[in-house]
Formats: sequence, C-alpha cells, structure tokens
Amino acid sequence: MIKIGIDTGGTFTDLVVLDDASGEIRTVKVPSTPEEPALAPLEALRQSGVPAGDIDRIVLGTTIATNAGLQKKGATVLYVGTKGVEDVPIIGRIDRKEAYNPAWPKPDSGVRRRHVFGIEERADHKGNVLTALEESELVRLGDWIDTWLATDPDSDWAVAVNLLFAYVHTAHEERIGQYLSKRFPSLPVSLSNRVSPIWREYERGTTCIADASIKRLMQRFVARLSGDLKAEGVSAPLTLMKSNGGHADAASAADVPVQIFLSGLAGGVIAGRRFARDHIGGTAPGQVTDAIARARKRIS
Repeated sequence: MIKIGIDTGGTFTDLVVLDDASGEIRTVKVPSTPEEPALAPLEALRQSGVPAGDIDRIVLGTTIATNAGLQKKGATVLYVGTKGVEDVPIIGRIDRKEAYNPAWPKPDSGVRRRHVFGIEERADHKGNVLTALEESELVRLGDWIDTWLATDPDSDWAVAVNLLFAYVHTAHEERIGQYLSKRFPSLPVSLSNRVSPIWREYERGTTCIADASIKRLMQRFVARLSGDLKAEGVSAPLTLMKSNGGHADAASAADVPVQIFLSGLAGGVIAGRRFARDHIGGTAPGQVTDAIARARKRIS
C-alpha cells in the first residue's frame, strides 16, 4: 500500500509518495494556490500518478493557518466573556518581560475592544452557578452580534466565547453555542471549553480567539479537499498534522483548527529530528545535542 505525505503553504506544495512494498520514495512539487488552498494538494496528487485505490493513507501538514494569523487575514472576532471580566484578553497579564516600562507594547489579543461583549452569568472555581444565564441575556447577545453583522455584511465574522471558569462549568458556554448556531447558522463560533479547557482565562481566551479567527478558513479548506479527494476516488483517510506533532482526522481538525495552527512547522521539526538521528547514529537525545555542539564549534 502507498502512503502520501503533503506539506502545503503559501508558496509551494510538496508531496511525498512512500510505497511500503518496494520502499520506493517519489516527490512532487507544485506552486501553492493561496486563493483556493485545496487545489494545490490535489494537483500534486494527480501529478504523482498514484492510483487512487492504492493509497492507504494521506497525512497533510500546512501553514495555511499560520500564514493567515501572521498576515492578519483571519476573521474579525467578536469576543464574549463573563460580565465584569470580559476585558481579560485586552488587559493581558502582569508577567511580562519589561514590567516597569510604561511604553512596553502589549501583545495583540486578536480582538478589538469595541468587539468585546460582557454577558451576565457567573460560575465559581468549583463549577457552582453563582449567576444563572437567562434567556434575555442570550437575546441581548444575539442582538449585539446582529448589529455588528449588519454594519459590514460582506466581512468575515466569527465569535469566540470564553466564560469565567468554563473549564469546570461548561453548561453556559454550550448554551450560548446552541443559541448562536440556531440564530446565526453560518457564523463560526468557538467555545473555550472545547478549544482549550485549561486554567487561566487569558491563555484560554486568546487561544479561543485564534481558533475563531481561522475557523471558517480551515473548514472551507478541509471540506473542499475532502470532497475533491472523494471525487478522485480516494477512500483513504485524510489526517492533518497538529501543532504538537500528532495527527487529527480532517473533520475534528476543522472543528478546532487552533490545534493545527503550527501544523507545517511541527512537521519540519519532527523530520529534522528524525534525519539527524538517522545520520548521526543512535537514538539518545544526548548524542544529537553533542553532535550539534561539535558542529557549532567547527563553524566558529
């Protein structure tokens, strides 16, 4: 059976064919198609000449999300937080490199202050409800979102929801998600308890914002590529490389796209480590470190 590895970015798309039976390796390189990112991987596959029925697996790494983040080409995010602490992504954290520099620029939170909404609800650190989420608050939120969508209907909008202690009490976020999906069925919504269920609101919030900003982009990419592969007769599963070096099936990767934000970069690091190990000999991390140190000494 044949395995296919693809790396697609903003400039080139590279494809590697590995034949398990013969051990043969072939490569294909084609220009990327930034306006329609799914076209380049499909074209590379066609040029490889591999019969669709012989493909056992396709693994894809991509910097599409990375490039969108760096170039500020993601969606405009509307941020929803618990009333009273909704400004967490804007305020940031006190642990910074230049604590006493008043001119120190804050990291970009990914959301503008005018796009922040505080919703009346509250849960404590144990998950106990202190302030229930009323239906009237959902309607108020929906009306606020409706106003923004009406101001610029042609823009790409998305919503990030990050409530206080949502990693232990998920019900309020889930209820907001259900309400918004019914009222705005085509609007991407990211919930922090699904995207990054971790302690600390700032980290969870900024991660959720990043997820929302690239959600529509990655959903379109995955849907187009999956559909085109199926039309070509490819029945092999499509998985995407995650930022941590693992794999996610295409559907789940598109549902939580922040997990593949550094997909293409992670693939390069993993490949570099593997080639270094194979060429240096041995598998101990110390051997790789020593070899790098020797190389640096020779260069200097």
